[in-house]
Amino acid sequence: SSDVCSSDLAYRDWFFEVCRRTGVLMADWMRLGFVHGVMNTDNMSALGLTIDYGPYGWLEGYDPMWTPNTTDADGRRYCYGNQPQIGLWNLARFAESLLGLLPKEELEAGLERYGAAYTESFRAALAAKLGLAELDDALRRRRSRLCIPGLSFSRSLLRCCSGRAVCWLAPATPRARQSGG
Repeated sequence: SSDVCSSDLAYRDWFFEVCRRTGVLMADWMRLGFVHGVMNTDNMSALGLTIDYGPYGWLEGYDPMWTPNTTDADGRRYCYGNQPQIGLWNLARFAESLLGLLPKEELEAGLERYGAAYTESFRAALAAKLGLAELDDALRRRRSRLCIPGLSFSRSLLRCCSGRAVCWLAPATPRARQSGG
């Protein structure tokens, strides 16, 4: 009946929006170097908000395996570099709970929206941080060289914008941090 189709669309649109908001949230966390620390499914919000600030922290140097959660130190499930994938995993668990309301294909399409929203949001945020309208392929390749353990997370982007000569491959040293160079 039309009521069933209407409610199916409402559930689908709702799930798609939850996926989109979560993708944007994960991109925000990653662009800022925020590490939640405990991304259990019950610590995720359908509103795309950060909740339950358990053992959270901020990257100082780029380290994709860093976690502020000492109970996660061995497995590093919730480390910085895993956050986008854990966000997707949590959404997949949420999708499983909706299988009686929506067909599997619709739920998979919602999960794909998560990936698209994450990628689009992260790229737009990084471009904005660098003062660009968008990231081109050359800059994306250059950015990949920034992702080296120990390299100052925020300062490397600031150096890129400042016009100073930078060795993009060298990790930040305590002396360089103190002198501002």
